[in-house]
Amino acid sequence: MVTGVGSDSVEQRQPLYRRAWAAQESLLSDRVLSFESQSMNWRCAHKNESENQFPSRFSSPRGNYLDLMAEALKEPRMGALQHSSWARFTKDFTRREVTYGSDIFPAMAGIVQRIQKHTGDTFYVGMWKSHFLDGLAWHPIQRDWEDNSKKPKTLRKRQPWTAPSWSWASVIGKIDYSISWVSCDYCARLEECTITRSGSDPFSAPTAAFARITGPVTFITDVQDEKDFLEGRPTCEIQLGNGTSTTAYAMFDFVRYDSCSVLMITPHWGLCIEEVEQATDTYVRIGTVEARRGLSWRKGEKREEPLAAADHCPPRTITLL
Repeated sequence: MVTGVGSDSVEQRQPLYRRAWAAQESLLSDRVLSFESQSMNWRCAHKNESENQFPSRFSSPRGNYLDLMAEALKEPRMGALQHSSWARFTKDFTRREVTYGSDIFPAMAGIVQRIQKHTGDTFYVGMWKSHFLDGLAWHPIQRDWEDNSKKPKTLRKRQPWTAPSWSWASVIGKIDYSISWVSCDYCARLEECTITRSGSDPFSAPTAAFARITGPVTFITDVQDEKDFLEGRPTCEIQLGNGTSTTAYAMFDFVRYDSCSVLMITPHWGLCIEEVEQATDTYVRIGTVEARRGLSWRKGEKREEPLAAADHCPPRTITLL
């Protein structure tokens, strides 16, 4: 008796759709009988049926949906994660609630194990090893609204500590992966990721975690006030390796900064980071940034010059907590 994974606003108001545990039950069950406020619905591998004789609103899994999700994660191409069924699942999952933050990973353990059987991939507290750099591109949905309310719902840190700052599981609130993939190459690489857990179970609550990443570390300045936001994102200047700068758009997770350091993942986008006091080359994530090279005219056409890895400073290795 669980609701499915979907995006329809009516579905989202159903009680079980709002619970994280219900997502796993829905995905792993061969047959689902769900009770909504206005009708009863049946779903299996072959069809969706609704008591009210209208087609079910559920856009939830059909039969081998988890297998298809696993196949999509085998795609090594950069940016493939953002349009995958796994990304859709995580976006849906962050809409849901858990009573205790430590329940996040047990609530998806069955799904992750099913995917791991197909891919052999490693799961790092919300991130897949083979798509780790892509996975860092999540960002909060800035203009989320409470149901039946005119008050905006803001992203919050989970307290007590539940996951590292680079994982979407560290926050309470809806996330998305809408950064545009202008670049075709990474300029960063994952060197190491280590998770310490409270028990021997691979899905027991993590107690500490870090990722060691090598990439260009630069900084942004002149972050505009909220009234000057463009497309919901404040403009800023990102410093390039030759001492010049170019326009960028920052999206902070919680608090706006006037300036901060940036770890570039591709020539065009990276993570806004803040250094941890009394720890050398150690940072936490505070947001994302997307750089834009200035416009130029060629043969009467206005074009945007793409950035390349060579436009940034030489890479160095840092630790993200």
